[in-house]
Amino acid sequence: MTNGLGEGPTSTPGGWRGEYTSPHGNVKLVVDQEAYDFHITAAPGHRAEEIRRVLREASKYRLELMCEDEAEPEILEDGSIKMYLCPAAEPTTLRLVGAA
Repeated sequence: MTNGLGEGPTSTPGGWRGEYTSPHGNVKLVVDQEAYDFHITAAPGHRAEEIRRVLREASKYRLELMCEDEAEPEILEDGSIKMYLCPAAEPTTLRLVGAA
């Protein structure tokens, strides 16, 4: 079965790995659970729509951008921007219990 992360994530002993590149090739999503490495790299000349598309793809795997307080984006030697992602918090449901 194929999905957005290429031919699908590969199974590794410490988790799974996958990569997704935007249709124009300027923005790449990298997911490596074993190394706990989740990031997006945007090449110079990328389009905002490409980043939005890659972020939508990342959200399918419950990944979201880290706050700049936690990890600032890096400017790489080639002018690309590397933005870090993290697993999204699990949704919680609160249940009210009445006192007897």
